[in-house]
Amino acid sequence: MSSVKQPFNINQRLEIAPGESLEFFPSRIEDFRGEDMVIAMPMRNSIPIHLSRGSRISGKAIAEEGVLYSFESTLMDYSLTPIPVW
Repeated sequence: MSSVKQPFNINQRLEIAPGESLEFFPSRIEDFRGEDMVIAMPMRNSIPIHLSRGSRISGKAIAEEGVLYSFESTLMDYSLTPIPVW
């Protein structure tokens, strides 16, 4: 059985486009919970961008080997403490 290396790491930078927006905002990976990725809530002018659960998000990241990954996902949940995360 071969194992596939996870292309993403905690503290890795991401660019996130909330909802149907074409504008991307900086974020970073905070944690992994099973197959779910927990990311820092993107900010617009130092104000957290709030979305409703179930909202669509798009993202992109550059992996260690220089490969650009892009993805689409759905916001499952968010929390404001201890830090704002999606």
